[in-house]
Amino acid sequence: MLRYAGSPDSESVGMTERNRRAPRTRNFLAAIKSKAARKGISTEELIKILYRDHPEAIRAEAADILHIGLIRLANDTFSLRSGPATSAQLELFSEYGTGKTVALRVTDATGRVIRIHKAVDALTLLEADRHIAQETKPPRPRQSKETIELARLVADVRKYGKSGSSTIGVCWTAALATRKK
Repeated sequence: MLRYAGSPDSESVGMTERNRRAPRTRNFLAAIKSKAARKGISTEELIKILYRDHPEAIRAEAADILHIGLIRLANDTFSLRSGPATSAQLELFSEYGTGKTVALRVTDATGRVIRIHKAVDALTLLEADRHIAQETKPPRPRQSKETIELARLVADVRKYGKSGSSTIGVCWTAALATRKK
């Protein structure tokens, strides 16, 4: 069962779960960075030194390193803007500067906070409210344009929902139907 992070029944585990993968490689990277940071070092140089000085750690933790890399690639993919929008996507929320997806922070059955990527039109009003509240609570220095636009979208379509479990897409369709009358 997934629970929203920050809700009263959720417990955050934080970085410890992530840091369990490739611990030797992480330690070697930290040590190399610490030594070389005074002079300055690029990420590429850091990796070259790791390959040169600690190939056994890389071999021993290859599965963990591959998993970390795939997670990073997947996260990069979610943060990319995809190509041209289809005509349906152009019509949906065209006046709002929201992305196509939102990364929700939820707590899984083990108590770990994970990110779930969900299409904006599939968000329920309650999910959108929680996400906006998490993104706008202090100490965030400033709100992202996408969060501001999502909040504006939710405020505009809320009255077309039957309950908090109504999706933004359903509310939007109802709003469009009302406008056409």
